[in-house]
Amino acid sequence: MPEERLQKILARHGLGSRRGVEQLIRDGRVQVDGAVAELGRRADPAASEITVDGAPLPPLPPELTLLLHKPRGVLVTAADDRGRTTVFDLLDDPPASLRHVGRLDRDSEGLLLLTTNGELAHRLMHPRHRVDKTYEALVEGVPDASALARLREGIELDDGPTAPAGAELLRRDGRGAWLRVVLHEGRKRQLRRMLDAVGHPVRRLIRTGVGGLVLEGLKPGASRPLDAAEEGALLALVGLLDSPEAASISSRRTPAADAPGTTAGAGTEARAIAAHSPTPSAAEGAAASESVARSLALDGPTASGKSAVGRALAGRLGFGFLDTGMMYRACTRAVFDAGVDPEDSAAVLARVRSADLDVTWPDPATPRVSVDGADVTEGLREPAIEATVSLISRLPEVRDEMVRLQRAVAERSPVVMAGRDIGTRVLTDARAKIFLAASIEVRARRRLAEELAAGRETDLERVIEETARRDGLDQTGKRAIHPEQAAPDAVILDTDALNIDEVVARALEAYERANAS
Repeated sequence: MPEERLQKILARHGLGSRRGVEQLIRDGRVQVDGAVAELGRRADPAASEITVDGAPLPPLPPELTLLLHKPRGVLVTAADDRGRTTVFDLLDDPPASLRHVGRLDRDSEGLLLLTTNGELAHRLMHPRHRVDKTYEALVEGVPDASALARLREGIELDDGPTAPAGAELLRRDGRGAWLRVVLHEGRKRQLRRMLDAVGHPVRRLIRTGVGGLVLEGLKPGASRPLDAAEEGALLALVGLLDSPEAASISSRRTPAADAPGTTAGAGTEARAIAAHSPTPSAAEGAAASESVARSLALDGPTASGKSAVGRALAGRLGFGFLDTGMMYRACTRAVFDAGVDPEDSAAVLARVRSADLDVTWPDPATPRVSVDGADVTEGLREPAIEATVSLISRLPEVRDEMVRLQRAVAERSPVVMAGRDIGTRVLTDARAKIFLAASIEVRARRRLAEELAAGRETDLERVIEETARRDGLDQTGKRAIHPEQAAPDAVILDTDALNIDEVVARALEAYERANAS
């Protein structure tokens, strides 16, 4: 079994939320093979002895995957502040860890999966696993061969081209027609937008299948657990099982099938652990504080050169480089892959808090970001992510969550951390804080050069417009993007007339001065 982050193991065993179990580790209450564990430690629960306050981990709760027939007019979200019906209102006492796999918009209906298996949910939603989702759509008019061919070849949408889809005409229906369309992507209202693009707006949309599972025999609003064969086939489809036959029906449960006292027992043990909290060792606290103090906080507005400068500084100092924008993009990726509406603040925050984000460094200048154990680094610059990340990062609660995670990274070992609000919120105790200032024209030209070098088609006018838009969103979110908003002890470097080598040299001098004592 591969090693994974210790806090993920503890949370999976019911010892608290991610924040809660991280505090258990910080407090020195968690041991792996007899040694006190530190935040960031990885372990294999099958090969290592993991204890909390000297007690072994409680048993894993059984996993559950449900197939639900979502009715039209019901929301796919954990909660709605306007009191509208959600899919969770249709379930009888669902487990707290149950999450929906992707999303159907309010006006759509049909097959929706819900599961307590986070890795299964992640893989089912990730495009690389190419899990088929089958829909039947009643559209206006009757699509001709040309329209069907466009769907099969892929449609250019405002967030980029779609992958080729399966498309066939089923039957005529008055002035419209029913189509069957098969997708393996999951963008917001994707199929509706594709059919709009070919001139045949959707009048009714039903998802009839996901990954070999079908909707047949289930009334709207009803749900059922997967049987052993269905569960095995689904796990095998996404690489979590060698063969479908290896699945066991004993690994499933329904909300009503918990043995009496099971939940209470786990909760009692968790509460007992939380009831007494020894003080962290002074040595551990001092080491974490010194790691943060030695880190370098690099601030500035979008496209001010933070990434290029930060990578160069990380190489010189031998620290890991972290562009915090990668973490916000990883959050956005998690939101997209879960089918969450980026404008649904409560659902976005819930997804961000449930995501297991981690950063590793194959070399100092090349960070890799994973979400729920899967490396997502290569897809973080996709157009849809770039267009949406500011909507995610401007949410104060999301930034609070990221600040906590970013500081935890710096507590493990010194880093060069670049972003916005680094010196004023994240690494306030860092001795060296640098703010890179530049005019919007200069920043846009730098971003244009990066985009063209990466093979992405754009022009200066579009880049200036996008830079101004992101500045506006950052300003709305009260983020530090102007020199006067920098930390009081930050060194301000106006980079308009400097090349990257000159900026790096001055930043390095500032770091060495700040840490000379």
